[in-house]
Amino acid sequence: MMARPTPAEHYRQHNREMKLALERGCTPLEAKHELRRREGLGRIAERQRKLDAMRADFRRECARDPHDPTGKPWMMQDLDK
Repeated sequence: MMARPTPAEHYRQHNREMKLALERGCTPLEAKHELRRREGLGRIAERQRKLDAMRADFRRECARDPHDPTGKPWMMQDLDK
C-alpha cells in the first residue's frame, strides 16, 4: 500500500496535471493519465538501460577465457601456442 502524499505533494501533482491539461486542451483526468503513462515509460526505459548494461557485462564475461591471463576473447587468441 502506498503512503498518502502530503498536501504539498498533492497540490504539486495537481498543478502539473492542470498545466498539462491547459497545454494539451484536454481534461485534468486525461492529463493525469498522460502523466502516469509518461512516468511508466520512464521507469521502463530505466529498467531497460539496467538490463542492457547487465547483458553487456555478461557477454564480456562469457567472451573471456578464464584460463587466459591476457583476458582476450577466445577468437582473439593466437592458435599456434
